This record gives sequence, C-alpha cells and structure tokens, in this order.
Amino acid sequence: MAVLRKISPLIFLLFFYSATAQDFHYSLINTSPLNLNPALTGIFDFDYINKHVRYTGNYRQQWRSVASDYLNVATPFTTASLSIDGMIKRAKSISRHYGGVGVYGNNDRAGDLGFGTQQFGLALAYHQAIGEGYHYVSGGASYGWNIRSFDINNAYFDNQWNGLTFDPTLSTGENFPSTRFTFPDLNFGVAFHNYSQQRISYQIGLGVFHLLQPKQSFYLNPADERLKRKFAAHGLLRIPLELNKSILPSINYIQQGSQREGYILGFYKYDHSHTDAPGKPVKTIGFQVGGGYRAVRNIDTQISTDAMILAAKFRKDALVIGAAYDINLSGLGAATQGRGAFELSIIYYMDLYKSDRKPHVKPDKVKCPPGQQKKSQTTPDEWKY
Repeated sequence: MAVLRKISPLIFLLFFYSATAQDFHYSLINTSPLNLNPALTGIFDFDYINKHVRYTGNYRQQWRSVASDYLNVATPFTTASLSIDGMIKRAKSISRHYGGVGVYGNNDRAGDLGFGTQQFGLALAYHQAIGEGYHYVSGGASYGWNIRSFDINNAYFDNQWNGLTFDPTLSTGENFPSTRFTFPDLNFGVAFHNYSQQRISYQIGLGVFHLLQPKQSFYLNPADERLKRKFAAHGLLRIPLELNKSILPSINYIQQGSQREGYILGFYKYDHSHTDAPGKPVKTIGFQVGGGYRAVRNIDTQISTDAMILAAKFRKDALVIGAAYDINLSGLGAATQGRGAFELSIIYYMDLYKSDRKPHVKPDKVKCPPGQQKKSQTTPDEWKY
C-alpha cells in the first residue's frame, strides 16, 4: 500500500498529460491574445486603436501548496508568456484594411519533474472592413516550434523500492532514449470585431490549434499518440454606461479532446482622462474590477466547478497591469488546501509615429474646382480616444 500511495511522479505526470492532452490556460484569457486566437494579431483593445505595437506578458503560478514526499519544498506549476504584435497600415488612423504581425513565446513547467513545454512562433493576420460601417472580419495563422522535456533526476520508480523506502541509488530499470523532443505547430483563427466609442463594441472569434496533430512521445518508436486539436471560441463586449464608464462582459469556451472549459468573466471599467494644458498629450488613469467563473468537463463527461476568479486591472496611459486569483473549487481542494492560482498580466501599447509627423496620404490627382477644398482625410470622431 505504501508503494501505491507513493506512486512514481513520472508515471502520474505522463499519464495526466496523455489523458487530458490539454494545453496551459490563463484566467485572464483575453490578455494573451495570440494564445487565444491568431486572428487577434494586430487587433488592439478598444482604447488603443491609434497605437501600432503591443507588448504583452503573462505569468501564472498554481498548486504551490501541493508538496512532494521527496522534495523539501513544493514545486508549483508555472506558465509564462511573452508576445509582440502590431498593426501594418499606411496611416496613423485606422484603415479600411490592414495587416497584423507578431511573435510569441510560451514556457510551461509542471511539477517535480519540470515537465516543460516551450513554444516559439510567428503570427500573421489580415483585417478587412465589411459593409459601410466600421466592422471587420479577420483571419490569421501562426506557425512555430514546440519543445517537450522533463527532468528525470527527481523521478522515483518501483524498482527503487527496497521494501522500506525508496532508494535513489538503486537502478530504475527504465530506459528513456530521450527526455526532450521537438515538433512543429500550426494554428489558424477567424474573428469579427468593430471599433466604436459611443456604441457597443464587440470582438468574437474562433481559434483552431495544433492542425498538424504531431506525435507525442519520449520513446524512439512511439505509438500513434498525437496532440489533439484545440478549439477556442471567445466573445467580448464593451458596453458604454456613461462618460468614462463601461462594462466588459466576456465568454470563452475551449475544447481539446475530451476536455472542455468554459469561462464567464465581467469587468466594471472606469477611466479618467485629462490634459495638463491645451495642446499637451491627454493622460489617462483608470481601473477595472471584476471576476468570473470557470467550469470544466472531465473525462467521465461530468461537468464540475473548477474555480471562482477574482481580478482587477490598473491603467496608466498606454500601460495596463492586471492581476487575478483563482479560488479552487474543484476536487483538488483537499490537496491544494483550498488555494488556487495567482496570475499577472502586463500590456503596453506604443505608437510608432512621432507626434509631429503627419499621416502619409496619397495625393489626389483630381483637381478641385475653384473655390472648393478637398475633403480632408481625418480619423472619424468615434475613433478618437
């Protein structure tokens, strides 16, 4: 019985990942856009449509309270992401069509064995206005390389059980040709969105990940065990209430193999904008407070509560810092002592154009009649923030 209670963390961990085949996730899911949907490359939040570059960083740590019988300190699951993406357009104002390009990197490490997944890739997207309004349809794709690895030095096997305890000096009896392998990854997505300050703004889309379904094994002659495709559907609204105030509800659904996750999140948002003097740049300070709920469907098709999410964000001009905490409501509550996950996100937007640089506008070759002026090409009022 002692052996069963102290089952090898390697066997458990590899079984866990093989059974679920589930990627990492964030509670602040909309703050990691390139991981949510490649079509969101170059689509910025509603307050930053006149910016051109977005820097995004995310960090998540969970299950720190789950201690190991064989290590002195608990080894949490950690996930970190970095991305840079931007708009490709000819003028400072938003265009009827424009492109997006970005690069991203993710690092996910789990448990005592440091079961890790590193991802590096390039994302491209194209955004085209539809109809006469300012509504857009977008398509995007990302391609990169993934690295899977684990550290066998912290693993214990049944052959190392001497009848009283585990003896790491005994032979493991296991033969792993490699503790590391790489594979390519291709993802695709579509999205619909609009830009409006006075009216309701929306952003909806669907991302499809792991189109190549690469093989997943640390053995030289693996069984046909492939990484399952992941589908991520998402929707976000911005509902203006009054001056400087709005509500941002969102819903997200993720499916990978037999695993399903559903998120419902909502934020109350307030921004205060002012200028020190006429002609000076506008400064903005704001905050968002809110939270949500995440439910999962297990392998046995049972839908269960996973976590209650508490979150807040702070904005200063082009910098947005967010934090979230998951209150664990799942069956792992006993092992985690009721503690959940902590998450941090940082987003910074940058304008590539100098303040004194005029937007590039192609000259009009048609001469205007005497006494008339050409219609100026400026940003519509509802796009000015």
